[in-house]
Amino acid sequence: MARLKTNVLVEGFSGRIDRLLFKQYKYGTVVSKMPDRSKVKLTANQKSKQTL
Repeated sequence: MARLKTNVLVEGFSGRIDRLLFKQYKYGTVVSKMPDRSKVKLTANQKSKQTL
């Protein structure tokens, strides 16, 4: 995880680019890798509500 305080390129940017995740917090922008959710087991109710 990397903190970016003042960077013109990612100022105000939030979202995902490929495997990088950009989040906005009060203190600046945080860049991290996407979480690995491949081993998460969904319940039947979660599967019925999930949209792709």
